[in-house]
Amino acid sequence: HTEYLTSDSLELLDLSGCEIMIISRVSPLSRLTKIKTLILNYNPIKWMMPLISPTLEHLHISHCTLRYVSSEMLNYLPFLTHLYMSHNFRLAFKRGVSLSSTSLKYLDISFCNMNEINIEGLLNVDIVILRGNMLRTLSSRIFYNNTKLEYLDLSSNAIAEISEHAFHGLISLKQLNL
Repeated sequence: HTEYLTSDSLELLDLSGCEIMIISRVSPLSRLTKIKTLILNYNPIKWMMPLISPTLEHLHISHCTLRYVSSEMLNYLPFLTHLYMSHNFRLAFKRGVSLSSTSLKYLDISFCNMNEINIEGLLNVDIVILRGNMLRTLSSRIFYNNTKLEYLDLSSNAIAEISEHAFHGLISLKQLNL
């Protein structure tokens, strides 16, 4: 028997350190009609089904044990602007998977030991933090679709090779940290 929190006024829900291990297909946000911020930090979450919320703007899932990012992760969060996923030490994008969102403005996937990244589906992202991963190569046109990206932090990676056209398409870039 599963119970869900119901509220027409709750805007921020902090479930940090609650020993949550799985986020199931039935969205725990479905009865929170005004939720804007969900904080799931410091939970042993290894995987999660896509959340469903027409109002969520900020999602914090840092310091968890997430292993894979699904291509559907952001599909049902049409107003999500900020996604914090840092310190998930085994996080990986499944091969060929790209996050897609037209609302996301801020993405932090720092200190996750990721060795490849695909953010081409984040068309309106302004800030991307990939600090402290295991990125070794920046391939040609990796940021081609991220034309609104203004701040890109790639510092503290193991980058050994940068393709000649790796930063092609970054027409709005104001700060790059290598």
